[in-house]
Amino acid sequence: MNEHSFVKAVHRHLPKELIRWKIRDTFTGGVPDAYYCGPSSSLFVEYKFIKLPKRSSTIVKLNLSALQLEFLGKLNSFHQPAAVIVGFISNNNNFSIFLSDAVWTKPLSVAYYSENKISVTNIAQRISTICQ
Repeated sequence: MNEHSFVKAVHRHLPKELIRWKIRDTFTGGVPDAYYCGPSSSLFVEYKFIKLPKRSSTIVKLNLSALQLEFLGKLNSFHQPAAVIVGFISNNNNFSIFLSDAVWTKPLSVAYYSENKISVTNIAQRISTICQ
């Protein structure tokens, strides 16, 4: 699995009435990968798909660019919901983690990812809950 197929897997589990926009902006650096909008709110999401290191104490590097961090930071300062959704493989199974409230700026270990991992279906439910 790669980032593209990970995003497609999440989108397959979203309700049909939810507006989803896969953003591809070659003019403005740092723009998140996707925008979701529902009746009560909207959400910007930066997607990452990574290979998780083996050692549980290792800090996971998301490789968010300076422009991505700046854009996500502005969204937070405007009280606009934003998240970084990270897909990863653990024990030959696909999992994900939903990072909101600028948690993506903190050093998070492999142990944190293992303790907070959820399925792609649950990621779609979180997006839907925020927007519905």
